[in-house]
Amino acid sequence: MLTLDSFFIPIYAAYAKFDTRYTSQDPVIAFVCASQLVLGGMCLLQALFIFTNAKVRHAFQLIVSTVHFYGTVVYFALPYYMGTWNTVFPKIDFEWYMAVGATNGVWLIVPLFCIMQSVCAFSCGGDAVKKTKKD
Repeated sequence: MLTLDSFFIPIYAAYAKFDTRYTSQDPVIAFVCASQLVLGGMCLLQALFIFTNAKVRHAFQLIVSTVHFYGTVVYFALPYYMGTWNTVFPKIDFEWYMAVGATNGVWLIVPLFCIMQSVCAFSCGGDAVKKTKKD
């Protein structure tokens, strides 16, 4: 029988091969996990705002996307800044680029796109958003 533990533990262990912070008691990972609980709820609320075209959509999208972008930058910049890059990411190869680089890279690209979309909506006074609705 498939349980939650039997599903998540192998995924967690596989990711830990590429990022050793997941096998140690690194406070960064505790912070990442706690912040993702909050951001997960905010993302669901953002999806609701997008589908209902709420007036606060772009303001909220700008906040949520900026927090996601910042969190991903901190996730990668901290080991570099602390001088522990080679310890945290011991083996950088094609698998690392796919498991860590590509999956976390999404959290740089998508929020950056959303930030630009919201900034454009604010700077154009909503005209760009209105034009796409008429088409």
